[in-house]
Amino acid sequence: MQRSKSFGFTLIELLVVIAIIAILAAILFPVFAQAREKARAITCVSNLKQLGLAAMQYQQDYDEKYVPSFRYQHPPVANDATTLSWWDDILQPYTKSHQVAICPDRQWEETATDPANKWSNGKKMMSYAVNDMNYFGTFGNAQENQWNTENGTAGTAHTGFQNQDVNGACGGQFGCSVNGSSIAQPSGTIWILDAPFDEVWADWQVDWNPQAWIHANNTYSLHQGGFNAVFADGHAKWRKDGTSKLCDFTIQDDCDTTPLATP
Repeated sequence: MQRSKSFGFTLIELLVVIAIIAILAAILFPVFAQAREKARAITCVSNLKQLGLAAMQYQQDYDEKYVPSFRYQHPPVANDATTLSWWDDILQPYTKSHQVAICPDRQWEETATDPANKWSNGKKMMSYAVNDMNYFGTFGNAQENQWNTENGTAGTAHTGFQNQDVNGACGGQFGCSVNGSSIAQPSGTIWILDAPFDEVWADWQVDWNPQAWIHANNTYSLHQGGFNAVFADGHAKWRKDGTSKLCDFTIQDDCDTTPLATP
């Protein structure tokens, strides 16, 4: 009786198969990583769109005023961080979720806060910075120096969404931020952006900073070479690192300038 023969792979054939799998993995893994990062970036910009919508709802309820960048408890205790609420805390009645203010790619603990706002295992986590720009002049160019000088002159200003009264005395518990009618170009003025700061108040914190450190650690290139931002009119979109202009961070009608420093 003749036995049936069994067939198998030779060692060389197995090595060829393994090599093919390794090559395919090397090709596909970066694609998967890019797809995963794209999904995170989409989630981030979706969060910002929801925050923009919440801000528009807040405006409707508070006489067209933007949500304050931050607010101390009223009556105030001067500079007492344990009574401090940030813009995302103030928007909680509208967002009804802390996670909407968190980017999947980056978050950090904010320690200057009212303990009541510590929502994540006894911590307050943040991912986005509010634009309350008020200082120019770090880089010594003429335009920034002029703006910084004018910011100290009565009746002249180049500022972001600064609180008119951080303690809320002029507006009760909801504080007193800028009025919507004071925004010269709502669709071109950044309100909240994807950055590792709780607030952007100085020119060195923004992506026009020519210093290498701010571009080397993904400060404004976290999402495929750029960052997400929500604008004063509530829309959100991606911006390429290094493309901002000075006036993108000011609410006044001063957008006749071009970037004065490039990374």
